[in-house]
Amino acid sequence: MLGASRRSLCAAARRRAAVGAASVVPGDAASAPQRPVSAASRPSAREQWCLGVPQPQKRLLSVLAWRLRLLELVSLVSLKLTDGALVGRSNASDALDKLRYLSVTDSNLMKDGSELAIRIQTDKDNGIITITDTGIGMTRQELVESLGTIASSGTAKFLKALKESQEAGMDSNLIGQFGVGFYSAFLVSDKVAVSTKSPKSDKQYVWEGEAESSSYTIREETDPEKLIPRGTRLTLYLKVEVDEDPSEVKTEGDGETKTELRNPKEVSTEEYNEFYKKTFNEYLDPLASSHFTTEGEVEFRSILFVPATKKEDITDRKTKNIRLYVKRVFISDDFDGELGVVDSNDLPLNVSREILQESRIVRIMRKRLVRKAFDMILGISCSENRDDYERFWENYGKFLKLGCMEDKENHKRIAPLLRFFSSQSNDELISLDEYVENMKPEQKDIYFIAADSLSSAKNAPFLEKLTEKEYEVLLLVDPMDEVAIQNLSSYKDKKFVDISKEDLDLGDKNEEREKEIKQEYSQTCDWIKGRLGDKVARVDISNRLSSSPCVLVAAKFGWSANMERLMRAQSMGDTSSLDFMRSRKVFEINPEHEIIKGLNVACRNNPDDPEALKAVDILFETAMISSGFTPDNPTELSSKIYEMMSSAIGNKWASQATPAAQSQQSAPPVSSEPLEAEIVEEPVESGQQQQK
Repeated sequence: MLGASRRSLCAAARRRAAVGAASVVPGDAASAPQRPVSAASRPSAREQWCLGVPQPQKRLLSVLAWRLRLLELVSLVSLKLTDGALVGRSNASDALDKLRYLSVTDSNLMKDGSELAIRIQTDKDNGIITITDTGIGMTRQELVESLGTIASSGTAKFLKALKESQEAGMDSNLIGQFGVGFYSAFLVSDKVAVSTKSPKSDKQYVWEGEAESSSYTIREETDPEKLIPRGTRLTLYLKVEVDEDPSEVKTEGDGETKTELRNPKEVSTEEYNEFYKKTFNEYLDPLASSHFTTEGEVEFRSILFVPATKKEDITDRKTKNIRLYVKRVFISDDFDGELGVVDSNDLPLNVSREILQESRIVRIMRKRLVRKAFDMILGISCSENRDDYERFWENYGKFLKLGCMEDKENHKRIAPLLRFFSSQSNDELISLDEYVENMKPEQKDIYFIAADSLSSAKNAPFLEKLTEKEYEVLLLVDPMDEVAIQNLSSYKDKKFVDISKEDLDLGDKNEEREKEIKQEYSQTCDWIKGRLGDKVARVDISNRLSSSPCVLVAAKFGWSANMERLMRAQSMGDTSSLDFMRSRKVFEINPEHEIIKGLNVACRNNPDDPEALKAVDILFETAMISSGFTPDNPTELSSKIYEMMSSAIGNKWASQATPAAQSQQSAPPVSSEPLEAEIVEEPVESGQQQQK
């Protein structure tokens, strides 16, 4: 639409030029006098567009093009403006900074006065705001270039960037990114007047523009009462709907930041809680708060809170967590982290989002705020009320684990806040400090195992020897636990050791005994390795088993069984990409177990026995399951187990039933006829009398 308007304007101008028509723009002149174009410079697209048009028509085209761009800009800004922070900010601060900088090399610029100030006056009855500064001011030419030619002030780039950001799905809140500060005045004003006096010029000029007009004017100031020695006076003639007195609202956000300006000793817990609920629309009291003032290299005041409720969107860019104020003027709430309010005097009022991202002051503030937040959370964890930290951990524990992966700088602050299950904690979460405190005197490392559930971790064969030695083992059952621990690598000079990986050192080696066992079972280990082939890297004697016959451990620098399971679940069905990280497994056998002793005999006497080889296969595949791995062919494993069960118990009950049946068959038949009996009395010898 804008391009069509330009074409119609140019055509109209050419028609007027052909008939000698002239257009007059109110005021002294609406654009700068025509400047000669050097031979070395090429005409711009706009100059080529109006090439050959007489000067009056050029002025008309310049004014109308300015008006069209202004209307488009204001309409877009109106759609994007989410608060009143932008309106009321002027270039006064920049004008003072520029004068201060230029006066270092040209002291004549300060001849009209050395005071650098900004003054704001209000006229509530007439709806007028006047902002006056004693800065560098502008000449007539600078007025035209800075205020009259929007095309060269970044509007085109603004529109293009806005379109690209919307197409890319980016945040479309572009206020503060493209320098549209002055033109936003038309959002609240029917008319804007800029009266300015530069120390480089003897005259004072007035730029005037109206929101509903198709032109602007530039004239010389002739009223003696309105003359200023140096600087700029910006006058806003407010719209009817803007009826709030700026003098009553001194700075935006004053009411919201009033609490942080007070002495922390004078603010009660109830006042902090009320401030928190009102500011962040919460209904529960915070778990903790931290009110502090930082002085020195950077000065700022802040109040931070730890919410009592779970916030899933706390890392979302559009979540308003931290609110930044400069000199009690609201600047931005586009920050992530805890909930809080920050007020600083070291940042400029006309700060943009780019400045916030690149400013050294903001980086220092962010670092100190993060430290205070950690101190606040540590205070909750050390509190006698364990329920508060349990609630915090349930809500935000995963973000601390995420910090182990992404915030290496704060590992020492994050580690004491972590919580895990352990083999001795009775299903309660413990801290790393509690684990270290419970370590045995001879224990050197922090042991852990990762599994898909608490039950699987507790019953894993890897814990057998450690349980006998009463060593505590961390049970990592959350998908983020293992990655978090691996990124920490150690805590208080104690290394984290995965007990499901090879080369586990429990500190109780008996070299002579180990040498004897290796000599006795070396042939068996080679025999088992030959049977399993490339399924395992090697077969070793285990020092971590006591009741299980064998276990399958991961390579030292490869994935554990738990990590392999997680990565397999995220591979979108394509497991070929995981082969390069899938660890080579080590098959460890327990020489004290009866099954291994039997296989040792079979290896020496009959290594080709099919039953013995089948037993090795079943032993390996069951070890995969008990160690947390997934068998390649579960159906084949089931068939082998069923077959072995059949051979073991197939005739067991039949053989037990045979002797009973035989005894029943050999017993004589019972007759149903009555039996006759004869009583025979023994003769009594002579001389013996029966005693009565």
